[in-house]
Amino acid sequence: MSNERPELIENLFRWNRETPIVDTKGVQIGKVYQRLCGDADIQKARITALRYSRELRIKLKNKDSDEYLAYVDGYNDLNKEQLTDLILFNEIMTIREKVEKDFNFSFPKEPDEEGTTEDWEQYQELQDTYESRRLDKLNEKLTKEIQYRREELSANSMEFLQEAVILTKISGLCENELKVRFMEMVTYLGTFRDKKMKKRAFSSFTDFLDAPDILKNQLMEGYNSLEISSINLKEFQEITPSDQK
Repeated sequence: MSNERPELIENLFRWNRETPIVDTKGVQIGKVYQRLCGDADIQKARITALRYSRELRIKLKNKDSDEYLAYVDGYNDLNKEQLTDLILFNEIMTIREKVEKDFNFSFPKEPDEEGTTEDWEQYQELQDTYESRRLDKLNEKLTKEIQYRREELSANSMEFLQEAVILTKISGLCENELKVRFMEMVTYLGTFRDKKMKKRAFSSFTDFLDAPDILKNQLMEGYNSLEISSINLKEFQEITPSDQK
C-alpha cells in the first residue's frame, strides 16, 4: 500500500492538537493541548449534560423560579391569535416537509410525431416555466395546509394553546442546554496543560465553567475542530476502498 494514504489521513484527521490561547488583542499568552474524548468520557459528558438539562427543565416549570419569569411567564400574556401564530411558526418546517413529500407536479409531455411547430413552442414554454409553476402550486398547497392547521388550533382553548407554546419553549431551551453543556464537558475532559495529556487544564468542570468566556470559546472552538476533522476521516474511509489492492 502506498505511503500516501497514512500521510493523507494525517492531513485530514487529528486526534489531538496544540491550541494557542490569545488575549483580546490577538496576542498569544499561552497554550493548551487537546484531544478527542474516548467513549467513557463521551458517556460522562452525556450524563452531565442530561443532568443540567433536567435541572433547567425543573426550574422552567416552577412558576416561582427566576428562569420561569425570564423565559416562560411572558407567554401567559399572549392572546389566542398570537399563541396560534407561535405554534404555526414552530410547525412550519414540518408542515412544509409533509406537503413536499405528498406533492406531485408532472413534467410537460412532449408533442407526438405529428406535432406542429406551435405545439412544440407551447411545450417549450411549459418547460421554461415549469419550476415557477411548480413553486406556485406548492405554495398554494402549503397555504391551504397552514390555514387548515390554523383553524384546527383555533378550535382549542386558550389553556391548551398556552400549554403547547410553553412546553415547546421549555423543550427548546432544554435541548439547547443539553448541547451546550455536552460541548463544554467534552472540551473540559479533552483539554490538558501538558503535551503528554496527563494533567487537565482545569481542576474541575466548575472551574472550567467559571473561566472567562474568551478562554472557554477558544477552547471549545479548538475541540470542535478535532470533531470536524474526524468527520472528514469517516468520509475519506468510505470513498477509498480501492486502496486495499
